[in-house]
Amino acid sequence: MKRLIILLAAALMLTGCSLKKSSDTEPPVENDDKALEEQIIEYSASEFRRIDMPLKFESGSTTVGFDFLDLYELGIEERSPDSIPEEEIDRAFSVVSDEWVTDAVNREVESATKGVIWNVNIIGEELFFSVDHTFAFNVIAYDDETERDTVVDYEIYCYDMASKELEMLYSYKGKEPPFELSDYFAGENGDIYYQNDDRQNIYKIDKDTGETSVVFTSEKEIAYLTGEPVTGKPMAAVYDKDAGDYCGAYLIEDGGRFVDSETLEGYRIEPTVGVEDRYDVVTDKIRLHTGFSSFNVVSITDSRITLSWESGKLFTFDFDKMELYVTEARGLQGIAADKKGNFYCKGGQDNSMRLFVPELGTAFRIYDDSVSGYSPVLYKGVPLFVVMSRDYSGIEKLAFIKEAD
Repeated sequence: MKRLIILLAAALMLTGCSLKKSSDTEPPVENDDKALEEQIIEYSASEFRRIDMPLKFESGSTTVGFDFLDLYELGIEERSPDSIPEEEIDRAFSVVSDEWVTDAVNREVESATKGVIWNVNIIGEELFFSVDHTFAFNVIAYDDETERDTVVDYEIYCYDMASKELEMLYSYKGKEPPFELSDYFAGENGDIYYQNDDRQNIYKIDKDTGETSVVFTSEKEIAYLTGEPVTGKPMAAVYDKDAGDYCGAYLIEDGGRFVDSETLEGYRIEPTVGVEDRYDVVTDKIRLHTGFSSFNVVSITDSRITLSWESGKLFTFDFDKMELYVTEARGLQGIAADKKGNFYCKGGQDNSMRLFVPELGTAFRIYDDSVSGYSPVLYKGVPLFVVMSRDYSGIEKLAFIKEAD
């Protein structure tokens, strides 16, 4: 349940100037009635000067600016510790003797006031998150029997980052919640989508009416809910147990239409003509003959394409310099690329927030505070980190990386 799902709307779309053919003998055209012919420039991996380098972690910090948003200052509803039955707290303390267990119960009591934030999702200017006020702990008796009496208490909020307005979308308090906080997706006009233990149905709670209905059904297992990168429309990722792999993602509200993630991100992967078992990355401007049989596309910008291979290596093709930077990237976690093709991630012995520069093979530490940061994601093409509390008991704030001038 306390699994952070952080999902938000972002896409890496290829931009740049198009090329136009013209004839020297034709008079200038006064209007744009003539269709422009796009030229796709072809590259082969063998044309690039390959530079192999080991992954380096810089211990010193480089200057990166952050804008912080403290989620607890947005005005979320608080719960008084008085709402926790006193006899339940007394019973817990009466049967525990270990100091670490007592400390754990103390933390539960203290955190019950403000709740614990576990999920964050951003669509456009809207920030969705959940707050869990559930007070639950195992009472360990001397006869080694474990009792558990939990009243689930949580809310889901929407915060408009433009208008600074906070709205509660959903709340529940009871012993049989319709869904776990790890199994929902908030977005698309504030409606709540969730799955339960059957793993084959997606339900929707209508924001305006509060009514619940089944909006998507799958014969195979629904692994998780997520959002379509561009629009934030809810999608279901389906897993085939027999095949041992994911079948793909399906738009929930669009007739269960299959969604090709490559199309969403502005590229295609196509077989290399005349070469068996090798594939190209194709955009509306270029075709890169990778020479690989399998790979994942990490980033596409005007001048760079970065691929990851099953060996854990990153391959960054720089079209301006015609260089290929190859780095062992097993030590980098949760890579998110900015619009310039640099990467934000976590890594190093301190597992800190880092900026990885492919042409240097170096991951620079960018945040000295000991507060933990979850792996970065993109917001409007700019990476942000989710910052956890020091005792890992939930999310405290978001760290938006300032875009360089």
